[in-house]
Amino acid sequence: MTNKLLLAMLFVVSAFSLNAQKNKAKSDEPSSNISSFLNDGRVTGVQNLIRLRLAPTFMGYIGASYERKFGEKFGIEVGANFKTNQSAIWEEYRYANSNTVNYTKYLASKNGIGLIISPKYYKYGKYINHGRYVGLQANLRSFKSDFEIIVPSSVQNTTTVQSNVSCSYKSLFLVWGNQRQFGSRFTFGLEFGFGVNQDKIKNLNVYDVNSSGIVNSADSKHYQLTGLLDLSFGILL
Repeated sequence: MTNKLLLAMLFVVSAFSLNAQKNKAKSDEPSSNISSFLNDGRVTGVQNLIRLRLAPTFMGYIGASYERKFGEKFGIEVGANFKTNQSAIWEEYRYANSNTVNYTKYLASKNGIGLIISPKYYKYGKYINHGRYVGLQANLRSFKSDFEIIVPSSVQNTTTVQSNVSCSYKSLFLVWGNQRQFGSRFTFGLEFGFGVNQDKIKNLNVYDVNSSGIVNSADSKHYQLTGLLDLSFGILL
């Protein structure tokens, strides 16, 4: 009887021990399987990126760009932005201070679209998840603006508003950039460079100050050297 009782107790203890070992393997205790630590959902080896840029917002634009990397060294980014703000900081400054025609006054810009194309050479980074690069960035923005026009008079000058004047902005920059992956599939990028831009105003009404009945259609172009500093957030695809 005693032997049978001991055998039964040993059987129960063995069963509990085996079950405990199975549960331990599924617990949060350290595991010898290193792959379980490496598989954190972080994507690797990606060649496609959707990027949101900060710089266009300073001209009142919002949008996104797509970049594709070809091999280890070359990539190209294309994107589009739409104008949503009539009081864009940098654009307002340029037109209010340096681009108006005599006897006219810039008021506000609106209703525009912007395009970007940027070929890049990657000096470091096999995939688009991270890397350092140098490249060219070309921008084209087309939009409408309102101007206040001085109307001369022999008695007293008056003003009128010319709406929806066609304007454009073109730029070409030499840029250096660095982007890094964080989280599972996100990137943060920093870009700086220098280049030249052109602002153009088309068919702006200008009254002849010597004769109130004569109106000329004037175009204006303005070039300037400028710098670029941009931050971006990306989603790896």
